[in-house]
Amino acid sequence: MSTYDFGFDDFEESPREGELRDLVATYEEDPSAYFDSIDLEGIASFYFEKGEVEKALDVIDRLIDQHPYQSDAWMRRGILLNNLGRHRDALEAYDKALEMNPMDAETLINRGITLDSLGRTEEALAAYDDALSVSPRHSEAFFNRGVTLERADRLEAAVDAFEQCAEVTPEHPEVWYELGYCYDRLGRNEESVEAYDRHIDVDPYSQDAWYNRGIVLNRMGRFEKAVSSYDMALAIQDDFASAH
Repeated sequence: MSTYDFGFDDFEESPREGELRDLVATYEEDPSAYFDSIDLEGIASFYFEKGEVEKALDVIDRLIDQHPYQSDAWMRRGILLNNLGRHRDALEAYDKALEMNPMDAETLINRGITLDSLGRTEEALAAYDDALSVSPRHSEAFFNRGVTLERADRLEAAVDAFEQCAEVTPEHPEVWYELGYCYDRLGRNEESVEAYDRHIDVDPYSQDAWYNRGIVLNRMGRFEKAVSSYDMALAIQDDFASAH
């Protein structure tokens, strides 16, 4: 299962990629120089995408020093702290953001993700519900609600949430995989295979989806198709031990 972070763009897909690399180089040469909020957001995004979360946090803290009432900066701080495993500090950052903008669905969703990480399931679900009250068709609120319910082994409710996510965003990168898993656990084999097929349409190199699809097909007695599915998992990752 996976959850989603918000607020950081993928710089590698941005037309500003070259400009952003130059900006980061300038920042690293002279961190004391002046950078406006847009520049700092870009630099933080660069570090975040590179996995240098502590550096990204330093940049966001500098942004907050310059603009202490910018709710989006506090949300980003929460995302970074959550990635660093500092969940309680992340909650404080999200709460600060919500003091300034209580109707921000993305902050509410991220708050739910962090609450889920702390095992506070009902509070996490309440946060997703709050996000949906603000944005009733927010696919990530449905998706993360499903993830939390799945972790709590409330599979029927998880399926409901994932199906709502899929209805809103059929091309969602993870929802069909999660539906495949939940349908499998519930004994809904045909639906599980169909869901894994939909996930493979979105991500044809998902060895886990090919492997899990094979398990379900094998259980259904469709052995040749199961073997083909295992073979695809091995073709994608030849040391994928489970498929041998």
